[in-house]
Amino acid sequence: MNGGTILKECLPKLVTSFSVKEKCGVDTCVYGMCCMPDNKLLLPLYNGNKLAVVNANGDPIKQINVKSRMFDVTVLDSNTEVSTHDGHSTTMSFINTQTLTVNKTIDLGVICYAITCSDNELYICCYNKLMILDNHGNKQDEISTKRQGEKKNVYTSYNTNTCHFLRSSDLQEIRRFTHLELKDPYGVTSDREGNVYIAGCRSGNVLQVSSDAILIRVLLSGLPNPYVILFDDNRDMLFVSCGSSVNINIYKMIKQ
Repeated sequence: MNGGTILKECLPKLVTSFSVKEKCGVDTCVYGMCCMPDNKLLLPLYNGNKLAVVNANGDPIKQINVKSRMFDVTVLDSNTEVSTHDGHSTTMSFINTQTLTVNKTIDLGVICYAITCSDNELYICCYNKLMILDNHGNKQDEISTKRQGEKKNVYTSYNTNTCHFLRSSDLQEIRRFTHLELKDPYGVTSDREGNVYIAGCRSGNVLQVSSDAILIRVLLSGLPNPYVILFDDNRDMLFVSCGSSVNINIYKMIKQ
């Protein structure tokens, strides 16, 4: 743990908030984001067909042009990011984090959305299935399911106000989380302790939940439509997109 910090005992302190349109010059929603190894933030600019690289304050460093709408992005290794595209595209791109250029693009044959990486494998959400690829983009398996936001073994069902917990070995459901304080969950992320963070879009909050699917607390409330959420274990920071994903709030978890 970072300095002995216990994250479920920390409070989130707002460090900064920035407008994606003002910082990146594109009027767009953001449906995914991830942190690079050097602590820069990657933002897929959905309507701009670009991937923006910004610093901790949201100031732009570089933008990468892509051929279609970019939906989500994840870290594969220290040199590679992988992004998914949607709209009329069924492709996935591998991006070199050193040169910030697209190395290769793979056609998956199906429109894909959320993406995450775990144990050197890629997990991609499609309309009604979870596709599992190796680190070269070769298909290994697929599982039928209906999901929106996901973090390999946790996913949300937007229309049923439910967060589903899966067994890591075979990705079969073992628990479900619902709560009166959670409405229209979308984004989900987890920290190094196994705590899960769920963004309730209509309830305007972020819930912190244990790996056993038990509510720890309502961590943030009064947010305008929180959507995408990301936890950075290296810095104990929580990133939340708000206002239909046009603003990014950055919080530091502070020991009480």
